[in-house]
Amino acid sequence: FSDARIIYRYILQEYQSSEIYNNMGVLTMFEAMEYFDQNAPEKKYQLPIQLELSFSKSSRGPGMAEDDKIKIRNALLQEAIGYFDSAIGLDPTYPPAYQNKACAYYLLNDFTRATFYAETEAKVRGEADTINYGKTATDAEVLLGLIKIRTGKIGPGTKQLGKLRKISTIARTNFRIAKNMPPLEKASEDGPEWEIDGEEDAYLKARKSGRSKDLKMF
Repeated sequence: FSDARIIYRYILQEYQSSEIYNNMGVLTMFEAMEYFDQNAPEKKYQLPIQLELSFSKSSRGPGMAEDDKIKIRNALLQEAIGYFDSAIGLDPTYPPAYQNKACAYYLLNDFTRATFYAETEAKVRGEADTINYGKTATDAEVLLGLIKIRTGKIGPGTKQLGKLRKISTIARTNFRIAKNMPPLEKASEDGPEWEIDGEEDAYLKARKSGRSKDLKMF
């Protein structure tokens, strides 16, 4: 992630957009997460961050003092918030930047600000444009459920995740974690899972005939 951030900084010298600043913030947030211990409460649940990336499950710097790790990760999270603010500055109607900003505050244990940006900004703006940002609105509700759990409202938070689990994979995953259920099985660990719209044989026929077939990531 640190290497990717260097490249993004170079890109930002030539081109600025809400999406670029948003992705820069997400990468910075992922790097910060490497400084959390594996069993830290902040890492127990999967955050609905608005970028499809995988991140290392190992903690950075095993010999590093805990105070040093906290300082580094908090500085990175504050840097990430700055990038999300830049994205919002370029496009105040861009919901993913608000959602990711809420996730950063969640990792900083600032649940008041996390709730505000998830509920008042990301969710409301996502619901105003469900065609493009319906997932953002759903992800904001997932984060609000996680905030309830982290602030001691375990029952209501788990119930909220349960209501969303039929439409959100990350809600379903976190619901199972909250209920101490075994994790969902993955078909592959080599990247995102893909779903083909329609029958497999129809897809293969379309490939042979040169006609494209829509793919949907979930």
